[in-house]
Amino acid sequence: MAFPVKWTKEVVVRLRSRLRLLLLATLLLSTVILWSQRNILVKDDAPIQILESATFNKSVLHPRTHRVTYYSRHTATLYNFEYISRGLNLTLHYISPTFLTRHPSEMTAKRALEIVRSGYVHSICSSTDIIVFADTAVDARPFLTALANDIPCSAKVVMELTNRVDWGVPADDLEEYWSLLGKIQTKVTWIANNPYDAKYIQKRIPASVKVIRSSGVSRVPKQTIPSNETTFAVTNARNWTRIYKEMSHTGIPSLAKKYYGGPETLTQHLGYIDFPYQVSTMKLYENLRAGVTLYVPSKKFFRNLVESKTIGFCCWDQFRNAETGKVDSDWHMNVEYYRPEFRRFVVYFGSLVELKELLEKARSENQMNQARVQIRKEGMETMEKIGRESFKEWGLVLN
Repeated sequence: MAFPVKWTKEVVVRLRSRLRLLLLATLLLSTVILWSQRNILVKDDAPIQILESATFNKSVLHPRTHRVTYYSRHTATLYNFEYISRGLNLTLHYISPTFLTRHPSEMTAKRALEIVRSGYVHSICSSTDIIVFADTAVDARPFLTALANDIPCSAKVVMELTNRVDWGVPADDLEEYWSLLGKIQTKVTWIANNPYDAKYIQKRIPASVKVIRSSGVSRVPKQTIPSNETTFAVTNARNWTRIYKEMSHTGIPSLAKKYYGGPETLTQHLGYIDFPYQVSTMKLYENLRAGVTLYVPSKKFFRNLVESKTIGFCCWDQFRNAETGKVDSDWHMNVEYYRPEFRRFVVYFGSLVELKELLEKARSENQMNQARVQIRKEGMETMEKIGRESFKEWGLVLN
């Protein structure tokens, strides 16, 4: 015979307390199980096995629909590929690898093995047609590790290099990482958006790399600038404190403002002063396509600024000849800002004094002369042509 329960306040409190204990015990048990599973996954001497039940968030996956999955930490590369995918009528799905590792240096061989064994690689490969890894190549390490161990990926794997292929890899991990690249070099398709990044990887492994430049398309929204502030913009970077001080001594800050805001915003200024910090930047292509007038140090002045450590630059030591230790005389062919394809559309200055004179002249005229207008137009047309060529080249790669 059942006795009726009197739902007094005391009974309700006791019941809630027991439910909390039950939930806590369940959570604790789940944590123990997952932790024990994690310890099994990271045993380096164990054979690689794909678990049927992956331990990652499957909400990032979608049904297979003849699509491209795009991996990148750099939104500018995503904007470019969105443009390409629309032109090729592709279905694009974007994944930021930061949910696996906050920084590229954390993608060690051990971490890559753990991700492979979790089933993540298998799930992504089976849910898409093509996977493109852009900007930070080491983010692809779990997928490359699977390929190196003859674990097939049903999707085509494309490596789009917009940076050095080993960027973000700690020095004590480089040997093992490059060994991995050597094992899978023919199992993936290699793309670089500039000649130097192709040249860089080919110094170490004989990979076949196709150069497909970025289209220059950007989705950074335009910000309206008050007319009394539309003078000249200058790159605002933390590692360029010295060049800012020297510009201040020359009187340039009275003309230029530390402001960027994207290419469409920059078109409201009379020009943009840029000091290259990489061999290739997405903003170079974006600004040329938008019609921004670029002021860049001449080759000689740039070299002086880098060697005196007045500005930071990624790759100067990489330009040194292995035998002589001196920088090769054709170093400028490694830097997009000085390549013949683009230099006609850039205004070069040989000193900060000359830069000030150029800016003062442009400001006094308050507009570009006809020759400059024509050059800007040609720069925009060149980038549009590059965009059309990118459609064609990417179409062949993704076919």
